[in-house]
Amino acid sequence: MDATALSWIATIVTVAYFLAPVFAIRRIHSTGTVGNTGFFPFVSMFVNCALWCKYGLLVPDRAIALVNGTGLVLSIIYMGVYYINHQDRDALDKHLLLASLVVYPTLIYSQFVTLDTATRHVGLIACVCSIVMFGSPLSALRRVLAARNASAMSLPVVSMSFVTTALWTWYGALIDDTNVIVPNGIGLVLAVVNLVVIGWFGRGEGGEYRRVM
Repeated sequence: MDATALSWIATIVTVAYFLAPVFAIRRIHSTGTVGNTGFFPFVSMFVNCALWCKYGLLVPDRAIALVNGTGLVLSIIYMGVYYINHQDRDALDKHLLLASLVVYPTLIYSQFVTLDTATRHVGLIACVCSIVMFGSPLSALRRVLAARNASAMSLPVVSMSFVTTALWTWYGALIDDTNVIVPNGIGLVLAVVNLVVIGWFGRGEGGEYRRVM
């Protein structure tokens, strides 16, 4: 398979991955409460997509820019719904401040350096943020271990993360871009870990599988 065909497949699958939280967000909107759903995965998605969208414009790579631009818009919607329905907004403000301190200085910095330098540095920061995003479901690990069930982790999100990182790792290998290979390769490993955690703790009493969302 050539890089162009694979990039379109990866783009479609990644958009589906970015849409996976819709089920949780719809539940939050209908019930007016966030339940066990954490805010951090949405914030990390925002930071990750903002930086990769910029990287895609710098390279330039239309597939990378397009898919992350879509994810950026969706992450803003997710954060908005979550924020409106959360009681302790001061805690959320801290997450948003941290995200702003990562995204905006990076975007501003990229305007004042050479294209090569901007591409290299934005790519490096985006790599780190990708690893954080793909590992974000593990932020609920303490609750999972305490409750001995994985209801705080989203199976659709983790499953899509596995497929997405596998495809982008393959695409990165085809275009020989380590900035794409490294974070997605690590993300693939983290996705496997997340799936193992869900498989291990996602069963209720009597061996009945407990739906995670």
